[in-house]
Amino acid sequence: METKTITDDINIVGTIKKLMWFNSLTIAQLSRDTGISVGAFYSWFNHTREPKLSTCVILADYFNITLDELVFGLTE
Repeated sequence: METKTITDDINIVGTIKKLMWFNSLTIAQLSRDTGISVGAFYSWFNHTREPKLSTCVILADYFNITLDELVFGLTE
């Protein structure tokens, strides 16, 4: 039996994608609104980098959600 770690539940990129879809936002629009580069979004979506904490704060504020909701996913 494998042990589950807290990082198993982290899905920042999935949450960002859901929020973009719910709000009909493109990467370009979100980049313009938040000041986060388009390249940063592509690197997260391609799983070559993870968002920094400071960037997560910006996104949580933009979408009016908590950091927990951004990191661990939205509750239904």
